[in-house]
Amino acid sequence: MDYFRYTHVGASHVLKAAGLAVRSVHLVGGSELTSAWLLGFGSGDMQPPQLDDASILHEVDRRNMSKPSDELFMAVGLLARKSGATQHGPRVRRPASARYNATRGHQ
Repeated sequence: MDYFRYTHVGASHVLKAAGLAVRSVHLVGGSELTSAWLLGFGSGDMQPPQLDDASILHEVDRRNMSKPSDELFMAVGLLARKSGATQHGPRVRRPASARYNATRGHQ
């Protein structure tokens, strides 16, 4: 299987192999918008409904992250974080002296 063309499937595979957990995947474009872009059309050639957020940014359902898309798209956006990181980022342990000073109101 060819994973390394940076489809959402390939990018997810690369990030997971690097030890990251993929949280969300977005595809930019759609078949109509991507075809127009490839043919040299710009935003001035499009109508406003074709340029709204719902037409441009498509979130991939978590259940389908490993399936290729049936639509054309211009780019892929992935949100990933280190495996085991908390919602607020990895835990950072402060030195004992900093913990002591923080409890006494000093830093």
